[in-house]
Amino acid sequence: MTDASSASPSLSSRLLLIFLGICFAAMLIVSLTQRFLNPQLVVPSRSSGMETAQADTGMDGQIGALMQKLGENPNDVETMLHLVQHLITIKNWQAAETFAQRALALDVLNDKALYLLGFIKHNLDQNKDAALLLEKALTVKDDPHVRYSLGMLYIYFLNDADRGYTHLETALKSAGADDSLRGRIEDELKKKNTQ
Repeated sequence: MTDASSASPSLSSRLLLIFLGICFAAMLIVSLTQRFLNPQLVVPSRSSGMETAQADTGMDGQIGALMQKLGENPNDVETMLHLVQHLITIKNWQAAETFAQRALALDVLNDKALYLLGFIKHNLDQNKDAALLLEKALTVKDDPHVRYSLGMLYIYFLNDADRGYTHLETALKSAGADDSLRGRIEDELKKKNTQ
């Protein structure tokens, strides 16, 4: 015989499920409202009706599946971060911010959560907060891609070019920088030298 507390989900799990459901509903309402108010955002497709339906529901289906998975395990940080990435893809900044903050609350030293929240803050024009989050991400893990983002943020949005170029130069020397990143950094450093 089991006791009642182990047979039913805890109150916090129920509240999280309700919260996730409300967020998903709000996201769908905002999306549909924007489609009706801005019909130019919807581009007609020449593909068949079946392909169009699959394309339209693809991202929503992935988001729904991730939210369902979170409902089953509300403390799954990796799933939460995948959800954040999908929300960023559709530019739902408020929902992405909410889930990124939740992921950070569960794992305060998660460099990926710090980076994603910094990226979101930048897109919400909160560039000082974005820089602080990216700086903190670097203290957890020195990543040349984060340094590049931080450098660009300082150069173009925070009027601190010296600090920005320092981050770019450090990223360029990093063993983790791939050829594509090195090329972008070198292009930015050339701009510095022509000023």
